[in-house]
Amino acid sequence: MAFNQSLCDRITGIADQLSEAALTGDFDRVQQLDHTLRHTALELIATMELQGETATDGLDALIDAMTTVKKTAELVDEERKKLNMKFKKDVKLRLVYSSKG
Repeated sequence: MAFNQSLCDRITGIADQLSEAALTGDFDRVQQLDHTLRHTALELIATMELQGETATDGLDALIDAMTTVKKTAELVDEERKKLNMKFKKDVKLRLVYSSKG
């Protein structure tokens, strides 16, 4: 099978969209794009030549995408922690006010 540059470009685009969705807090979209990115990465791997110069282009695209995914995962984790802390504070406030009533 021949190397497919359009898949590399698609992976880069999906990774960028994934990052943007995480930055805007659209976590449903993050989940959809994560699934699409995984599927497209597997498609790229299946079409890559195992030898030759074109394989490195595919690997570079995958490495770049994984770097973006890692940064996005860190961002999502930060947001999850912030929401968890906010939830705990809200619960404590409710407990304080309910015990005074």
